[in-house]
Amino acid sequence: MPRKRGQIAGQALLYILAGLLFAGVLLFGIRAVSQLGERGSQVDLIQFKAGLANDIISLSRSYKDVVRKAYEFPSGFDEICFVDSDEVDADDIFGHPLIKDSVESDVEANVFLLGDTFEAFYVKELALPAYPYYSCFDADVGKVEIRLEGRGDETLVQAPPSGTYCQNAQDGGLCEGLDIVFYSGYKKSCCDRYKVCCS
Repeated sequence: MPRKRGQIAGQALLYILAGLLFAGVLLFGIRAVSQLGERGSQVDLIQFKAGLANDIISLSRSYKDVVRKAYEFPSGFDEICFVDSDEVDADDIFGHPLIKDSVESDVEANVFLLGDTFEAFYVKELALPAYPYYSCFDADVGKVEIRLEGRGDETLVQAPPSGTYCQNAQDGGLCEGLDIVFYSGYKKSCCDRYKVCCS
């Protein structure tokens, strides 16, 4: 028995509606997965900030205790900078205009994460061991390792050397000044980590 035009039109409409419903479900699923990824990144960032702050604050109460802590670096960031708010001079900050502006504007922030976006936050009791009281370094494959030393009322944060600083010192013949400008052992760390300033 031949189909009537009404039946064919009804089936076509049914297929169109099913296609639209499938497309809607697919778009909803893509959006939900994207939002889950964003929330996961936010959770990683919150955990990183809380872990770093808790370690610095709790160690500040001890004296001369030293620990090396490795942290999972939050996604979307590839560099971290520390600033000793009590000691730093904004004129000594170079290559990071947002951080320099933050220090000049007296923004309450002493840890800065840089990458796809910019994140700044404040950790009580954080101090840096020496001039220029400002230190940046790159994350190694999603991890950062930081040396923390309790001082009874603050925690000294000693970050690994920056690859940029090490290379600039090598290129400019300034390797011998690294331990003076940053901290004792900085030059050796440049050699061990980046194979520059080894002579």
